[in-house]
Amino acid sequence: MTTLMLALTLLSTQARVVINEVMANPRGGDSHAHSPEDRNEFVELFNLSDDTIDLRGWHLTDFDDMDTLCAWTDTMIRVKYAHVRMNSTLIYPRSFALVLDPEYTDPAPESGYVQPYRLSDRLLIVRPGNTTIGNGLSSLDPVMLCSRDWADSSTFGTPFISDTIPREVGDGLSWERTAPDASDCDTTWYACSDTAGCTPGRANSIATRKNLRLESIICYPLSYHPASAETIAVSIRNTGRVSVLGWSVRFYRDDNQNSREDPEERIAELAGPELVVNQQTGLTAIWPEPEMGPHIIAAELDCAGDCDTCDNRAVMPLLLRKGVQCFSLLSDRFGPNLRAGPESLTICYSLPDNKGNLSVRVYDLNGRERAIVFEGRPSARDGLLVWDGRGSTGSLLATGLYVVACEYKTGKTVILEKKTVVLAKGK
Repeated sequence: MTTLMLALTLLSTQARVVINEVMANPRGGDSHAHSPEDRNEFVELFNLSDDTIDLRGWHLTDFDDMDTLCAWTDTMIRVKYAHVRMNSTLIYPRSFALVLDPEYTDPAPESGYVQPYRLSDRLLIVRPGNTTIGNGLSSLDPVMLCSRDWADSSTFGTPFISDTIPREVGDGLSWERTAPDASDCDTTWYACSDTAGCTPGRANSIATRKNLRLESIICYPLSYHPASAETIAVSIRNTGRVSVLGWSVRFYRDDNQNSREDPEERIAELAGPELVVNQQTGLTAIWPEPEMGPHIIAAELDCAGDCDTCDNRAVMPLLLRKGVQCFSLLSDRFGPNLRAGPESLTICYSLPDNKGNLSVRVYDLNGRERAIVFEGRPSARDGLLVWDGRGSTGSLLATGLYVVACEYKTGKTVILEKKTVVLAKGK
C-alpha cells in the first residue's frame, strides 16, 4: 500500500495519540551533516486517551520516507536532561512524547545551537529507527503518524487536507496545534509564539494565545446636520484562547490617509470590558459637530500581548453632505486577491427606522439583476452588509462595473440610492 493510499484510508480514524507540534526548520539554517538543522528536528506527540500506549513499532512519515518508532537509548542525553524518560516507548495518559532526531546528541556538533531545547523532567523521548525523521523534514513537509496495526492515525498538513499548511514560518519556529484534540486543517495550526520558538513537551504557546479582532466600524448618520454629533461604533471579538482585560480603542480622523494617528486627529479613546474567548462586544464614540465634507474615520485597537495586530485597525470613508443620505459603499473597488483593496464590498446603511423593508440588489450595466445582497426587515436602524462578488448562482461574477441599488420602504416613504462599484480580480 502506498503512503498516499494509506493516508486516505486512515484519515477517518479517531486518533488516540496525535501530532501536537512539528519543528521542521530549526535555528541554524545549514542542513549538512552535524549542522543544527541536521540535529534538531522533532515531532511532539500527545496521548489524548486515558490509557498508557506503547509507541514501539508506530510509524511516522513525511511522505518521502517511513520511519518506525523505537526507544531512545543514548545516555548522552542525560548529561543535560537528567530526568527525561528513555529506554521506553510507553506514553502515559494525557502526556507528551518527543520524537527526537537521534543526532540531537551528536558528539561533534557544528555551527552552534547544541541541544537548544528546554525539555521537561519525565518527558518521554523516542526516536526513529534510522538517523533522520522521515527523509529529513523540510518546511513544506506534511507528517503522518499511525499505529503499528494501522488502526490509529494523526496528520499534520497533509496535501489532501490543506493547501497552505505547512508553509515557511521562519527559522527556528515550530508549528503548534491549537489544541491536541483539534482537527488537522488550516485554522488549527499556528507558528509558535513562545520566545524560544517552540515548546517541546510543554503546553503549546497557542494555548495562551491572546488576540482581539476589530471586526467592523460604522458611522451614522451618513448625512451632514449642522451642530449635530456623529456616532462611531465598532465591533470587537476575542478570537484568542484566553480571556482579555485591559484593552482600549482609539478613534481618530485619518484625513491625510497616512494610516496613523497624528496630533489633533484624536476623536476619543475608550476602554473595553473583559472579553472571554469568542465573546463579542461593541464600543461607541461620539464625534461632536463634525465638519461637512469627506473624512476617513479610523479605529485602532490597543491590546498588550496581542499576537496578531494585523486585524486591530478598521477605517470607514465618510462623506458628510447636506441632504438625506442613507447608504454608503466603503470602497469603490474590490475583489479577490487584490493587492490594494478589500476582497468583499461593505455596504453601510443609516435608516430613519428599522420597521420597513430593506432591499440591496446588484445590477450589471445592461440593467440585469445579478445578485440579491439583502431583502427584508433590517435588525437595526444602522448597520453593515457585505457582498462577496458572487451572483445569484453562487459563482463569482465577471470583472467590471456594477450598480448597487439600495432601497428602503417604510410607510409611504421610499428611499432609493444607487452606487457604482468595480469588481476586480488580483493575480
